[in-house]
Amino acid sequence: MPQADKSGPKPSSGRSEFEGKSYPTNTPELLDEALRYAFDYRGDITLELENGDQIEGFVHNFDLERDVVELFVKESKRVSNNESLPASKIKAVHFSGDDKAFGKSWDDWMTKSERQRQAEADRLEKEAIDRGHL
Repeated sequence: MPQADKSGPKPSSGRSEFEGKSYPTNTPELLDEALRYAFDYRGDITLELENGDQIEGFVHNFDLERDVVELFVKESKRVSNNESLPASKIKAVHFSGDDKAFGKSWDDWMTKSERQRQAEADRLEKEAIDRGHL
């Protein structure tokens, strides 16, 4: 999804606007807003449930009409499990993990790609010179 399509607040500098923040979900509107932000977030979040349990993971889908949130629950650095839980049981959403894509813009990607293309062109030119073709 393009950066311009993200629904959350726009960061000013340094780190994502969401990192380290918590959103209560005590109304249907707040639950919808918090889950939209969590869905758009490119890092792990922690869901605090009504019973006091906390689940850390990455939200990849939610449907409030069906009362479901789907997330990859963090088991370890390399392992995660896909789980579903009732959205109505969420008391708060904590943005506990780093936003992995923060600061990575189209311009950064273009600059890196141009450097890679130039390095490849330089390598091919050197090979052609070494073979005596240039």
